[in-house]
Amino acid sequence: MRPLTTLWLIGIAFFAQVTLKADTKWLAGSWEGAFVRDGAIQEVLVDLSVNPDGWSGYYAIPELAIYEELLRDIEVSDSLLTLSFNYGRFELVPHADIEQLTGINTKWGPPVRLHLKRATAPLQLWFTKTDVTINSGEAALSATVFKPRGAGPFPLAVIVHGGGDSTRADWVYRSHAYALTQRGIAVVLYDQQGKGQSSGNREATLFELADDALAVLNETRTLPGIKSDRAGLIGVSRGGWVATNAAARSSQVNFLVLFQGPALSVEAQELDGLARTMRAAEFTEPQIDSAAAQARLYFELVNEKIDFTNFKKRSYSAARVGWSDFGHFADSADDADLTWWRLNAYDPAPDLRRVPCPVLALFAANDTHVAPESNLALMETCVKSAGRPFRAVVIPNLGHAVATYQTLRGGKWDWPRGFWVWSQRPPLLDDAPSSWIKALN
Repeated sequence: MRPLTTLWLIGIAFFAQVTLKADTKWLAGSWEGAFVRDGAIQEVLVDLSVNPDGWSGYYAIPELAIYEELLRDIEVSDSLLTLSFNYGRFELVPHADIEQLTGINTKWGPPVRLHLKRATAPLQLWFTKTDVTINSGEAALSATVFKPRGAGPFPLAVIVHGGGDSTRADWVYRSHAYALTQRGIAVVLYDQQGKGQSSGNREATLFELADDALAVLNETRTLPGIKSDRAGLIGVSRGGWVATNAAARSSQVNFLVLFQGPALSVEAQELDGLARTMRAAEFTEPQIDSAAAQARLYFELVNEKIDFTNFKKRSYSAARVGWSDFGHFADSADDADLTWWRLNAYDPAPDLRRVPCPVLALFAANDTHVAPESNLALMETCVKSAGRPFRAVVIPNLGHAVATYQTLRGGKWDWPRGFWVWSQRPPLLDDAPSSWIKALN
């Protein structure tokens, strides 16, 4: 196992057992160990340090490409430390005489145990980080450039956000940078305008976000140690639409990677994903049919084919259906969601037919939101019609996420045949784009 660096991280503190060392400063430094659930383990690294204000900490789970992640909710009383990882809150007992920490999270059944030992040396991170600010229209975008250590020059990938409010502080977003820099690709992460530390409009359209992606790419491709002729975009989920629109409008995009990015239009993708996701959640076919009918009616309103009075008259009652969380309802004629759909009406197919660069599509075999069955063939047809190289990779056992689901293998606790399988980031998710980018002419 590898210990976690103290170079970039700060740490946590807690008190030793009263029968052991009274001074807690011995806890500073790097630790390595594992989460254990009925015999199944997952490596975890923890870094601790002390400063005049007290203790704090970060951790890493390499299998998930989680690094520099903050330990939360730290409390210390007598000989017990409590703190939270992404797997919940743990109570830890320090053993100063042998420099080990043992803990448990009883909220899971069976519980998750944690065992940490003193690491022999800190991990040396394999990248450098540089924060930059990039102007895009009236927005000032806060970004971080992750560059592998070494002389370079390195290919550069700008990661284009999916939906939601995730920023550079989100481990899921950061995981792309950690994994790709390990494979020799420089990466840029940035906060979407109006979010995180970026100024601008929180409700920017897909087209305005495409302008931002191009601004970030054009500003960072000329940085020292970067191959300016090997710089491109990686669009994640909804960011696939953004990256596709950006690539179609600029000859400066040298490659386009679409990770779970759709080839269907915004409306068609919503309808396709609705049915697949409800089916995976084990709704009945009549329920799926009625939810789909409601969604189609909703898009008639979005596209102004019917007025709001007609929409309300023909709509299902949200209070009476058993699928309201999947429903497409509107509270008024000027509902904010209606405005979003109208401003972001987009069909990527025409843009895919005119992209000026090679395209790699990464789909997840178990993805119900952006199913390869609905998108792959269309994407390939469009890109090849433009005369551009196209490659598609379908990643097994992965849903609409960056890590596989946790499962109980065999369906029962029966070690070693039936055991807990921890989530992990599939290596193919990063091996495929990094090798493809490096091989481009």
